[in-house]
Amino acid sequence: LISGVGGQGVLLTGLVGGLASSTATTLSLSRMAKEGISPPSAVAAGVVLANVVMLLRVGVILVALSRPVFEKLALALGAGAAVGAVCALIMWRFARNDAAGTGVVELRNPFELRPAIYFAAMVALISIASSYGAETFGVAGVYVVGAISGLADVDAMTLSGARQAAAGALIADVAAGAILFAVAANIAVKGVMACAVGGMQTGVRVLAPFAAIAAAGAAAVAMV
Repeated sequence: LISGVGGQGVLLTGLVGGLASSTATTLSLSRMAKEGISPPSAVAAGVVLANVVMLLRVGVILVALSRPVFEKLALALGAGAAVGAVCALIMWRFARNDAAGTGVVELRNPFELRPAIYFAAMVALISIASSYGAETFGVAGVYVVGAISGLADVDAMTLSGARQAAAGALIADVAAGAILFAVAANIAVKGVMACAVGGMQTGVRVLAPFAAIAAAGAAAVAMV
């Protein structure tokens, strides 16, 4: 459980919650906005910051497992994270004078057995699916697997893609592309989640920074 009070507390919640699950953090913060516990600007700042942490987490995983894939994505991840951090800071400054509320963000214990088993199974399934997609449909098949897996989780595709690239089962460019599709799909889902759960006032404040993050990442990819 992570408690948050006002804009500053929600921003801290986004930072810490993003380390565990940016999706769970997005959902919980959006509920706080819906229930009037925290103002939309503060919630949006927390949501965006949680997803900035997610981008950085992807980078750390890639550094540990596959430097070639990391090198392909470093500029895109860095640009997206930098733009997202600036957007979160701007929204937090707007939220500082809003009424403070008290709420609790519920996050699952990352060391629980059931989520760990689920995650391991998901990584294995994505590895099999991406290998099958590459053999049957080529690069497009791997990208489709990345996009579909990203609807639920980013880390599983990141781990699977990095490991397959390190083992020579996927070339670095293809693994990097699949991970990018997973990240893009995941951020899109969380944008929809913010709108549906937190309301349009929160959703609009989240979608604009998400669009800026996507634009920065796309521009960085075009430069590589």
